[in-house]
Amino acid sequence: MSARTKLAVVLITAAGLWFTAPTGRAQEAGPTITITNTGSEPPYTFSPAQLDAKVGEPITVTNNDANGVHSVTAADKTFNVDVPPKSSVTFKVSKAGTYDYVCQYHTDAHNAASLNVS
Repeated sequence: MSARTKLAVVLITAAGLWFTAPTGRAQEAGPTITITNTGSEPPYTFSPAQLDAKVGEPITVTNNDANGVHSVTAADKTFNVDVPPKSSVTFKVSKAGTYDYVCQYHTDAHNAASLNVS
């Protein structure tokens, strides 16, 4: 192999490594609320029970219950998000505050939960 060919191979390899090297910046996941059917009391849980988010930041709600629609509904109706079984929905809150929320379909069957938006 000629010196020129070896140099080309080295340069192409280095360029490939440069394009695929980790940047050192992990992509941060946004705030997430997970709804789970626990099979105990209460039968459904919002996790975490208290979530912090920034105004306008996307908040993802994941419904792990295969059997029913759940919602994340603010007590003051600032937000109301329905989440079909085994799916996720994203929403944003445009005003700072602390919002207690429930599932409008199972108001007494979920743990107490709140969203603190700053």
